[in-house]
Amino acid sequence: MQSQRILPIIAFLGFASIIDTSMISPIIATYASQLGASSAIAGFIAGLYSIVVILVSFPLGYLVDRIGRRKALMIAIPGDILAFLIYFLAFNYSLLIIARSIHAFFDSIIFPSAIAIIGDQFRNRGYPLSLFYSLISISVVIGALLSSFTTLYLGFRYVFVILILIHLITFYLIYVQRIKETAGFRLPDSIKQVKLNSRWLIPAFATMFSVYLFNGVITGSLGLTLQLLFNLKKETAGAYVGIFLTISGLIGIPAYFLSSYVCERNNPLISLLIASITGLVANLIMLKNINLYLFVVSPIWGIALGFAFLASSYIASSIGQEGRGTASGILQIFTLLGVAIGASFSGILLNFGIFYPYLLPLIAFFISSILTLLFMLALRQ
Repeated sequence: MQSQRILPIIAFLGFASIIDTSMISPIIATYASQLGASSAIAGFIAGLYSIVVILVSFPLGYLVDRIGRRKALMIAIPGDILAFLIYFLAFNYSLLIIARSIHAFFDSIIFPSAIAIIGDQFRNRGYPLSLFYSLISISVVIGALLSSFTTLYLGFRYVFVILILIHLITFYLIYVQRIKETAGFRLPDSIKQVKLNSRWLIPAFATMFSVYLFNGVITGSLGLTLQLLFNLKKETAGAYVGIFLTISGLIGIPAYFLSSYVCERNNPLISLLIASITGLVANLIMLKNINLYLFVVSPIWGIALGFAFLASSYIASSIGQEGRGTASGILQIFTLLGVAIGASFSGILLNFGIFYPYLLPLIAFFISSILTLLFMLALRQ
């Protein structure tokens, strides 16, 4: 069956879809500074990716429904390779701004395409989605380590050489595999599918926003909090944040498969509710005793990640074919909005006390829990 033949490609696409962000995010601000950018401009270049993705995810998500999943990937992957080439050749930070914008634009196509392909090709979507996200988690860990070693021993530019090679392999795999295409849907039909499935999609959007809000708080303020609490050096505090994210990412892998079981056998809203409640617990612990962040909160957070990622994508891939790319694009907007708001406001809230940043995701998870519960009750009527 074709669905079984494309499973390894879906897995590798999951790996390739996040390896670029995993490798570039830790170095982009420093690379920009090396090319003459001020601290403010370097920060802008680092954050530009999220801004562009938020702006273009809806139209590019619909593009996936309009021209087809495979064709969209055949455009997106060469676009990413072009961006990596500009990153590599950049001799001033202005070129990094161009590269970052191109990278974000074409990257915005990959996630909706992958989720839509899984929805089109697999009747039982739980296992393919679990495999897809497992490779994403592995990619996050490998990407951060590979970026560190490459930068240390070869320099910033060779990070982009590695990414070009990985994406050339991805392009070849997509090119040679004749994936059955689903295309030609009109925008009103795509939007209609999103509206018809709003009872499922709204809890998914709310939960993923909450998840990424907490991720934004962790990346934006946990390192600073550890410096204040334990008088750690910046490098040491940053390393502990990396360990936190690594533990939660690895714990998330079995959680993907558990969530897929719940989605297939019962109701994806149950998985979303588990994610929201688990996220609520993680934030309550951070408020009560932040010393437990590493060996208590990070595993709990991994469970929340696994259940939220899998269930939200399961819902987006399960609506009518006309709207799968569009729904996944909207889902992508909520994730990037969450991390942008969390990272931006957590630093401000930290000025009022080390616990204040965690009030943001706590409130968000409370709202997403209530929303999910209400929609579950409504669907039973």
